[in-house]
Amino acid sequence: MSDLTRRGLPSQFAYVIISTIQIIPQMQAKAQTIIAAQRSRGLETEGSIFKRIGALVPLVGPLVFGSLVEVEERAIAIEARGFTSTRKKTSLREIRDSGLDKIFRAVLVLIVLAIIALKIWTH
Repeated sequence: MSDLTRRGLPSQFAYVIISTIQIIPQMQAKAQTIIAAQRSRGLETEGSIFKRIGALVPLVGPLVFGSLVEVEERAIAIEARGFTSTRKKTSLREIRDSGLDKIFRAVLVLIVLAIIALKIWTH
């Protein structure tokens, strides 16, 4: 998807595709967890087709509500990351060193080397 966005695919469209692909295994895992929890409470999930359909009703509620909570959390996360920002997307903001920064760094390196030499000399 990142290659497609570099080639001009809108990032919103790429996100929809990726999130759809990612949500299927998450929903399956959550459904298995809910089924195991309901079985531990004595719900019969095996037997005739009518028993299995009746057992789905208590499973659907937690699955749907849990999914809605996850969608809301994702929406908050992508907004916090500036997903809909109109500025150019970057992963790194380069901060250039000024001449004063370079001098200060060189002085600090010299001080550290002097301290190490002094420690070695006096030991």
